[in-house]
Amino acid sequence: MHEVSSVGALRWTDIGGYEGLKKMFQTQIQERLSAASCPESDVARIAANLLLNVPRGVLLHGPPGCSKTMFVRALATECQLPLIAVQSSRIFGRYVGDSERNIRRILMQAKASAPAILFIDEIDLLLPSRNSSETGVSEHVLSEVLTAIDGVGSEDELAVNQGRLIFIGATNRMDKLDSALSRAGRFDLVLHVPPPDPQARLEILHKELSRRATDIHISNVNLRNFAFETLEEYTGAECVRIVQTAAEFAAQSRSARISLSNLYDAARTNPPRSLREYSAQTKPEEPDSDTESTNENYIKVQEINQQFVSKSRFDFVCLLFLSLLILIFGLIVHIWMKL
Repeated sequence: MHEVSSVGALRWTDIGGYEGLKKMFQTQIQERLSAASCPESDVARIAANLLLNVPRGVLLHGPPGCSKTMFVRALATECQLPLIAVQSSRIFGRYVGDSERNIRRILMQAKASAPAILFIDEIDLLLPSRNSSETGVSEHVLSEVLTAIDGVGSEDELAVNQGRLIFIGATNRMDKLDSALSRAGRFDLVLHVPPPDPQARLEILHKELSRRATDIHISNVNLRNFAFETLEEYTGAECVRIVQTAAEFAAQSRSARISLSNLYDAARTNPPRSLREYSAQTKPEEPDSDTESTNENYIKVQEINQQFVSKSRFDFVCLLFLSLLILIFGLIVHIWMKL
């Protein structure tokens, strides 16, 4: 259901690109946690003067495959904190009350492991918007999580405010998440993790290729063109997959090194999917054919009504003009007879 991992080997330097986002994690979380354990440091004094606390919770959102989980793992390593990783889809049980008991057990373990990081992946599955068609089970789970984040009693609240327990949630669908979670004081640090930019894709390739035997004829210019142009719509995870596939192609050809042609062959056999699927899922819904047909019929009826009104007005004007002509003709005849 969940994984408890001690301090791992993943560090900030292992993540290609995303320098601005790394800096955000370092200044707003890592440095403030260090300041809490070293109150005499300059960072601690600055944080105290500005009344800056460790965020109670962090919410990461963005397309899948863009290193959200890697950021959390690197944060745990750099802060030397145990990481309790939870997959939302594995919390729900078969019987009534299972989900609530599972999340309660996880939260209790997280508090007992403090200082620690509790990471809930795909949190939108666990805590969907209450406007959705979910059952009451999710609402009960939401209540459990909100209570835990807010802190129950002085000890829990002190544990959260001092950064002893940090909640981090990740979602690909921010629009499906309950709005109560984004209230200030809960997940009050909301960070968007975008797809890797060209430079980030190049760094990912460099890091992955540096771990494998690579053809010396692959120049930096060739690799840059490959990252900037060929991998334009690829996520970080898909870039890693390209290198893995290229290594498999090299092995199949009995070559001990990855060549540039292996990389291009890997890209041809692994087209980008994640961002395209993500865009298709998040784009506004188009009206169905019935709605379009209804709208077209309404427009046609309006046009017919307008034509009828216009014709009626024309007929009325003609009738009025004819009546005036008859009246004038009658007056002329009357005057002529008197003469």
